[in-house]
Amino acid sequence: MRRGLRDGHVGLWETTGLLIFVLFIKMHLAYPRELAVQAQNAAWMIPIIAVPGALLGFYALERLLASFPGDSLISIANLLGGPLLRWLTGVVFCVILLVLTGYEVRIFSEFIITTLLPNTPVHAIVVSLLLLMMTLALAGFEHITRVAWSAFPAIMALFIVSMIAVVPLGQFVHLAPWFGRQQAAPLWEIGLWRTSLYAEIVLLGLVAPLFRKHSDLRRAGFTALLVTAFLFTAVELIYIMVFPPPMGERLGFPLYQLVRLIHYGPLLQRLEPVFVFIWAVMTINGLAALFYGSAIALAQGSQARDFRPLLFPLFVLLFFIVFYPDRSITAVIDFAFLPDYFMMVLFGIPLALWIWAKWVKNGEEAKP
Repeated sequence: MRRGLRDGHVGLWETTGLLIFVLFIKMHLAYPRELAVQAQNAAWMIPIIAVPGALLGFYALERLLASFPGDSLISIANLLGGPLLRWLTGVVFCVILLVLTGYEVRIFSEFIITTLLPNTPVHAIVVSLLLLMMTLALAGFEHITRVAWSAFPAIMALFIVSMIAVVPLGQFVHLAPWFGRQQAAPLWEIGLWRTSLYAEIVLLGLVAPLFRKHSDLRRAGFTALLVTAFLFTAVELIYIMVFPPPMGERLGFPLYQLVRLIHYGPLLQRLEPVFVFIWAVMTINGLAALFYGSAIALAQGSQARDFRPLLFPLFVLLFFIVFYPDRSITAVIDFAFLPDYFMMVLFGIPLALWIWAKWVKNGEEAKP
């Protein structure tokens, strides 16, 4: 499907900033703790081990899109496999992105209740978040990227300052033994599964027609993956230095617990409200992009001219997904492994289509 109504065009750096927000949502949730549980003191290595798989997966997606200029991943599925494959691909991507969004909304809502609004009903917070996401999605992907980029420099500066302020509170010796102890599995195996840290990069496959130049899409994807891998690694290093296992395995909302420790005299303390603001801006923009992705995937799969009429039905469905886990801890436990399985589909479909396209092209070239 080509560029839709009022979608506009997206820029390189605006999209890169938004992708970093989208990918980094996980680290604001419970992922630093989950990595510490799996890899112990070597948890900081997992993002490094995982990123090559993500780079290869994105390379397959980027090469596939380069072979079909102006088409999205789902329209390419239509060209290769017909309407049925197009519809199945659109529905699968819509469902996966919607489920990921729903769980992240639930966990973030519980964080708001725990830290800022303990007497506010969770339904009120969820509805407020969903309305914000729907408002941004209605404006289109270009608008979401511009909003994200307008906040990106300040948000990243505040976040980096917060993390640097925590470093003196940790101890380098907590990183030993370097390869961890009593891991749940070998480091390479954990890293392979945790390629899911970067799985949302396939969102670029759905919005590919919005780029004026394919080179911008390629640079946005690779830059976002490398920057996010660096941030993941730095955050996990700091977390292990300050909260070594087994202490770090018991904390809820790990990064928030880190920021609460900052206390440098009367002028630099109690920075958690600033961190909550950082988290809210990154999360709302990132979730709006995922919500948009689910809508555009379904629209492309059904060949709808505009994705906007689909937003309200998806809004209702998303509301039910948010409250599918009966408790917040259930959502956290489920979210610890669901992305690992979704990752195989999100990266597997572009890889399969790329191989298929290469096979078809080679077959045509071999004909006399």
